[in-house]
Amino acid sequence: MSVISIINSKGGVGKTSSTLEIASCLGLTGERVLVVDLDGQADCTKVLSKGKRPSNGIYDALIGEEEIGSLAHRSGFENVYYIAADRRLGGFEAAIANRLEREMILSEVIEPVRKMFKYIVFDCPPDMNMLTTNALVASDFYICPCDLSRFSNEAISAIKHHADLIRKRLNPKLKCLGTFLVRVEKMNSFASRLGMEGLKKLVGDDLFDISIPATSKIPEAHLKNSTLTHMFPDNKVAIAYRQITQNIIERS
Repeated sequence: MSVISIINSKGGVGKTSSTLEIASCLGLTGERVLVVDLDGQADCTKVLSKGKRPSNGIYDALIGEEEIGSLAHRSGFENVYYIAADRRLGGFEAAIANRLEREMILSEVIEPVRKMFKYIVFDCPPDMNMLTTNALVASDFYICPCDLSRFSNEAISAIKHHADLIRKRLNPKLKCLGTFLVRVEKMNSFASRLGMEGLKKLVGDDLFDISIPATSKIPEAHLKNSTLTHMFPDNKVAIAYRQITQNIIERS
């Protein structure tokens, strides 16, 4: 059983898209997968719920109002379940301001469902906030989708530093499963080459050999509350995500 955070504190790097595709691919292996949406934008929830979002979600469990098991819903994808996010997550830090061991809340909340799923996947918010910290404390592994921009590299550096602190102080089992590039076009510009050099220097062997090509098909799939894996399984991006997922299975 593996708990995995998909994380990048820079927005617009395909974090939620990657969560949806990886969860879909894991589900197609026949294993039960639970996606916990921790991003208040709830984009993951919108797709997994087919646009019919539940009234309650992970926020209710985090503040102690609901049991986690009652919040897991079947998605429209084989073997994939989800727990919804909503905008109330923006008030999470204020709601727990006086709680002791605030970093451990999510870890305690998900404990009752750990044995019910082969994989639990957190779609983290694009911010190094208390929700992200809770996700890393509750996780066995984390994965970073990224692009080749300077700001993405800076975000990866901050994540590595934050994860190292959590490993030392709160969760000694936390490991990086890897980093992979998304929305990759031809690597023929100086900026792209410079970005790749910086990324390799930063993450070393944690960089997956496989990258995700740029495509307009992912937004098209999401508009129809689906994933590329299900709508366009022969698309090169869907194939790349299946390869990434196989790497995740082998490394976890």
